[in-house]
Amino acid sequence: MKILFIAFIYIFVTTQICHSQQTQLRCEVVVSNEQGRMLKAQNNGNQSITFRISYVTEGKNQNGAVVSSVKEHSEYIELRANEIRQILTAPKDPQNKITYTFRNVVITECTTTKPPINSRGINTRMNGGS
Repeated sequence: MKILFIAFIYIFVTTQICHSQQTQLRCEVVVSNEQGRMLKAQNNGNQSITFRISYVTEGKNQNGAVVSSVKEHSEYIELRANEIRQILTAPKDPQNKITYTFRNVVITECTTTKPPINSRGINTRMNGGS
């Protein structure tokens, strides 16, 4: 009987934790990659969202060989409710020898609150802060 009671409490607590985590992780932002050269973000929610993405900028020469591939992270991006915005455009080679595209776009952080001021982990004490 005691084991049954403990099992019941465990299942109840686990269900509550899973349910609360599910509602906290809901991010209604869609990032679309249009023709590999432009990233657009759309907030489908009814409140402002702040998020970051990681992506790979890939450069190919005229033969189609990959000449550069760099993984990058965006700054924090804030979208109001139901807003659509172009967030990134692939770089252009001035000599038109290399074509750059975006690959592996992933939303890495998403929150309904504003990001912390010291978002990149910069040591503010070295920059004159306290």
